[in-house]
Amino acid sequence: MDEAQERAIIEDSIETVERTTGQRIRVWLAPALTHTPRTLDFLAEYGLDYTCDLYHDDQPTQIKVSKGSLTAIPYSLEVNDHYGFFIYNMSPREYAESLIRQFDRLAD
Repeated sequence: MDEAQERAIIEDSIETVERTTGQRIRVWLAPALTHTPRTLDFLAEYGLDYTCDLYHDDQPTQIKVSKGSLTAIPYSLEVNDHYGFFIYNMSPREYAESLIRQFDRLAD
């Protein structure tokens, strides 16, 4: 994608959620966990606080962006829905329980 296309996707996502729910999104999880070298700067520019696209740590991490601030929130591929259902063959209940265990572990 070029810069205009990427901005259009981010803007459309923000506007769609706000129009539908009345709430402005604060966090971003890109389709298929993909982003360009510009994405993180754009997210901060559009006022988002967090991204879940980086899975480099198990603690929240401040990300260096060109303007503003952005925090990476831990996201483990082990609790990704695709992995849960198609790789680990979890039932919906098992998947939900794994999400709860992941949350509880990180909260501790």
